[in-house]
Amino acid sequence: MGIGLDATGMLSAVVRDCIQVGTSIADRTLSGSQSQPITDGTDNLTLVSNNVNNGVRTVVLTRPLSTGDANDYTFNYATITSLPIIYALGNSTDFTTSGHTSKGSQTLTFTTLGIDGQEIKAFSIYPNPTFDSFKIQTEAQINGVVVYDNVGKMVQKFEKATDNYDISKLSKGVYFLEINTVAGQKSYEKIVKE
Repeated sequence: MGIGLDATGMLSAVVRDCIQVGTSIADRTLSGSQSQPITDGTDNLTLVSNNVNNGVRTVVLTRPLSTGDANDYTFNYATITSLPIIYALGNSTDFTTSGHTSKGSQTLTFTTLGIDGQEIKAFSIYPNPTFDSFKIQTEAQINGVVVYDNVGKMVQKFEKATDNYDISKLSKGVYFLEINTVAGQKSYEKIVKE
């Protein structure tokens, strides 16, 4: 199997990245003709898994988004919306027309996953470490704070927001704060009591 990145055919005029998967994985480059892709001087691919299950082969490869290698495609996720690829599938280890029974081109589309409409609020806990109390600085409207010890047991609860959270009765140690906002969001922060 072979996949050529940023190409619409074997005759692509510009040098294009190509990945060959057979008994081994090869980092190759399309030569701009219908000839066998040539081996890239630097193999930037890392094989994560190569499994066959019920006649279906699943290959997972990784490689840096930008390798600095002129023979490799540079992925720019800030601007990429589509990527044309070519592919060939067959039982031959070369990319010749006769060696592959299935070949063609596709355009992959990329969608940015996001959380539109959600706003992330930053919380600043100070002083941290503390001896007896702490304050929370945030733009969010706090609804309450729950204090947990390092094994997850609730040790103190503040039902409403306050200017100063008194934990003087707690023992020295590491605690986790569950900060609840009026908007229904939760944030977990760590605090150390000395």
